[in-house]
Amino acid sequence: MPAPAMAIAGGTQVTAHYPWIASIPYQGRTGPESCGASLIAPTWLLTTGYCAVLNLTGRKARLGSNNSTAGGKLVGLKRGVRYPESDPQAQRFKDIGLIELDKPVANAPVKLGTGTEWDNRILRAFGWGRTCFDMDSCTTVKLRRADIKVLSESDCQTSENIPGELFDGILCLQSGKSATCNGDEGGPVVNMATGKLIGVISLADDQVDGICGLESSYAARVQPYLAWIKSYTG
Repeated sequence: MPAPAMAIAGGTQVTAHYPWIASIPYQGRTGPESCGASLIAPTWLLTTGYCAVLNLTGRKARLGSNNSTAGGKLVGLKRGVRYPESDPQAQRFKDIGLIELDKPVANAPVKLGTGTEWDNRILRAFGWGRTCFDMDSCTTVKLRRADIKVLSESDCQTSENIPGELFDGILCLQSGKSATCNGDEGGPVVNMATGKLIGVISLADDQVDGICGLESSYAARVQPYLAWIKSYTG
């Protein structure tokens, strides 16, 4: 399985405080990196499937901090659960998972969105990682955000051949002056009008050429997985 291929290239540094935002450190190909995640219940984080099945032994999530290396609250991780999918192609796009904390936290969780119509809407993506569009190692420990348009299936520019039934489970995020990139995987995609979590950043558009902003990137929609999520979180 490839290493996570998603950071907010371009975008703006976050100054607002979100008690539900979380980062999870791991050792990447080029050194320490972080998966993004969102607190959705007192003992549960929502992230990508990839991040959920990393070796979590000895790792702690940092909650409520815009800096992935300082501040906030550190809490241990108990287990990770990936959404079950036997088809390797489908698994890439049903890229969602849960991580259980080893104790409840008092931080306010983010609410999950139930909407299904997001084409041509502007949503806000949050992430840690690369902040430029080329191969330079321009990473950051400071949380960044970008307001990104959701593209329809017909407008989604991608080298992937995505069947319609899989496309229904993703948000196709327009690339441009701001885009998701290496290091953002697991980060939230939020409808700022309601403050609800709509998606989880998944596959970047730089899987092949290493340059962000050329095509579209993806996030897993939260809505199709609400029943599965609730089966764990209650």
